[in-house]
Amino acid sequence: MNNKGQTLIEVLVALTIGVLILTSIVTAVISALSNAQYTKNQTDANTYVQEAMDFIKSLRNTDYATFKNLSGNYCFASSCTSLNSTIGDPCGPKSVSCGQNIGVFVREIQVIQNSISCGQGGNENETDVKATVSWSDSKCTSSSNLYCHQVSAESCFSNFGIQPTP
Repeated sequence: MNNKGQTLIEVLVALTIGVLILTSIVTAVISALSNAQYTKNQTDANTYVQEAMDFIKSLRNTDYATFKNLSGNYCFASSCTSLNSTIGDPCGPKSVSCGQNIGVFVREIQVIQNSISCGQGGNENETDVKATVSWSDSKCTSSSNLYCHQVSAESCFSNFGIQPTP
């Protein structure tokens, strides 16, 4: 009896199974790497949001007059040590877009003075501040929402405990 044909079929089946297993392993590794990168980006974005909120808190505590003059949406690049009123500046009011101002991230700060969303309903001593960090990756497929991932933090600030400058 001639078994050469059966051996060829067995080799082809084994080769097909091997390719399927290898493809599954490669797909799992690529998915794990993608998820790890997303988790790293999310962790970095949380850090950048916290830095922005810490900056605003420090500004409120050290220069309340400047803090009370802030209003609107600001870009807040990694190089910023203050916020200014120059439109288009990486530390100034947002015009259309801030662009990527911290690596692959876009960081913005929104300031609303006398905010109705802060407890007392528009108290002149309350300021609503929202820091947002957005980023894009291969999962962002919509051209209308280029930065489809976002982390934000929002807090109400008041003048409670602020010492007036002599």
